[in-house]
Amino acid sequence: MDLTMDLYNRHSVLKKQIIINSSAAALEPPIEMNIAEWSENNLSLSPRVSRFSGPISFNLTPYLREPLNAIKKSRRVVCIFGAQVGKTLMMQCLLGYHIDQNPQPTMIVYPTQAICKRRSKKHIQPFILDNPALKKHTTGNKDDIQLFEYTLDRIDVAMAWAGSESTLASEPIALLLRDEICKYDAGSLSNSEARTTSYDMMARIFDVSTPKSVNDPGYIDFINGTQEQYHVPCSKCEFMQVLKFAQIIYPARNEDEEFANYTARVRKKAYYECESCKAHITDKDKMQITKKGKWIAKNPDADYRSFQMSSWYALWVKFGAAPKN
Repeated sequence: MDLTMDLYNRHSVLKKQIIINSSAAALEPPIEMNIAEWSENNLSLSPRVSRFSGPISFNLTPYLREPLNAIKKSRRVVCIFGAQVGKTLMMQCLLGYHIDQNPQPTMIVYPTQAICKRRSKKHIQPFILDNPALKKHTTGNKDDIQLFEYTLDRIDVAMAWAGSESTLASEPIALLLRDEICKYDAGSLSNSEARTTSYDMMARIFDVSTPKSVNDPGYIDFINGTQEQYHVPCSKCEFMQVLKFAQIIYPARNEDEEFANYTARVRKKAYYECESCKAHITDKDKMQITKKGKWIAKNPDADYRSFQMSSWYALWVKFGAAPKN
């Protein structure tokens, strides 16, 4: 066999192998990312919707990943979080993921019409239009993006508020996102949930809230779920614990010290006392310990996932300024 024929045969074999490999790759299902991973790869927050503008990252809020991803396998997820922990971010990521990856009829419910209007105009519309992964699903017809209803290429998103039977009594929905359920009446909770009946076990309900007492709907729903709390290790002895308000230690107020000066000193000097070794865990330690934290369920056999977290887990909430929630 001459050299030309040998090269021709090698080229033919190589070409056939490339075709076979390409065909096999085309038949393989795409790698499915969880919701948190997809959000970090595809979504950004503009200065119009968040003070933490730029590509979404959970490096500073690692505790949000588990509740966010839980909705894929749990029919309902309840998050009882303190202020500034990341409730709004989770709802935005869920909405974005379902617009692009799992398009099904969706409803977002807020406590009042005023809040619903403000969130729609100031947060959700800019969020959709500022992210290419979401904007590509708009129809180009400006009338399809209305204040309380969004018609996209593969998904309809309805906006509603508690106490309004007309907005809650819409078409069947597969994804129900509810904000601050502790402020809803029992009728609004049941009416909105009834919209998911047609989808049965395929439906998903994601609730967030900051209840004020143990009698509020949000807290009761947390108790009926898996009751998961975020445990973090002591920065010194590694003892795993839930951060509790009772363990935050404030410096004593000096005699004749003005209140404003004392408050400023508390913000700088307050620390968290480890339950085990009594070590001082400072605000600077938060990033280290939250990255090593994990959710632990008190009631793991419950029918749905529920999570609870206080405000002082957030890096931007100092122990000395921690509210009692």
